[in-house]
Amino acid sequence: MNFRRLFISVLAVVFLLIGCGNSASKGGVSDSPLVKEVRDSAVKLRSENKDYIISNSLSAPEGITEYIDVVSEKGVYTEFPVDADKNLGTLKYGSKPSMQYSLSDWLTSDGKYYIFTSDKTGKEVVSTLPSTYKAYVEDKPYLYINKLLTGVKEIKKADPIQLDLGQGEQDFTCYIMKVDSKVLPDILGASSYGLYKAISEADDTDKNIKKLSDFYLQDLSENLVFSDAKVTVGVDTDGLLRYVDISVGGLGSRLHLVKAVVSLSNANKRAEPDFTKAVDFRTSLKDLADFVSQYDDYDSALNALNAKDNLVITDSAITSGSAVKGE
Repeated sequence: MNFRRLFISVLAVVFLLIGCGNSASKGGVSDSPLVKEVRDSAVKLRSENKDYIISNSLSAPEGITEYIDVVSEKGVYTEFPVDADKNLGTLKYGSKPSMQYSLSDWLTSDGKYYIFTSDKTGKEVVSTLPSTYKAYVEDKPYLYINKLLTGVKEIKKADPIQLDLGQGEQDFTCYIMKVDSKVLPDILGASSYGLYKAISEADDTDKNIKKLSDFYLQDLSENLVFSDAKVTVGVDTDGLLRYVDISVGGLGSRLHLVKAVVSLSNANKRAEPDFTKAVDFRTSLKDLADFVSQYDDYDSALNALNAKDNLVITDSAITSGSAVKGE
């Protein structure tokens, strides 16, 4: 599966780490004071800062994808840097003095989610997702720490770590966690697995689209197989969550995601787009869903799709949202 394509087409945004010594907490971990410290640092970040920028660097066997989440009073939106060759996601935040970004998605402050893609003519298309998707992306401003903490198995406070998040090297309080693999698909696959789960879970989803989504989920569940994650958390001297480093390996997919708050202010916020002409993303799946509905299992549907003269869909395409612009 091409994870760069998967992230950019559906978000159009989706992780062993460093560690140190000291006391660890096991058993009843959710009640650990260390868990509370980490959770409080995320709450403080959001409550004390109206505008901030989160850089994201996703490393997978296929390569590295860079993108940013921009948090504001009007919600949080995701952008991918555009290089000189019009490639998305290849430039690290701040690597050039003047960078262009492509808007990928927007979660509004009232929980509505929109995707920005283009049609065959290059015209922008704004799509909306069912309200069930909010549960999969509402933790973005908190660097997904709240979701990670729901699966924490072990946590320890380590020696301080030195990080340069754009203001020179500084010391950060360090926490090392082991996180259950069960919570990872909803985090590392939020733009794919979470998207199709939300569509499948929505009460008003057409039955054929629901079936197609379930086929996607079947395939994604086989690809998004992770070991437990090792997570490093960095909290600054003001008690703000600033850094989350997620790594998974072993028998499953090897991924490494680094999320860092690189700016606590933002003078270049986008104006909120016009959402009035947004179309339901599910309508783009309708024709394919109706075709697939005649098959009882995923493999039969995939073989039939590949056999069609005018529609060749590979395994990676069907799991990365074939109806939207390639990532």
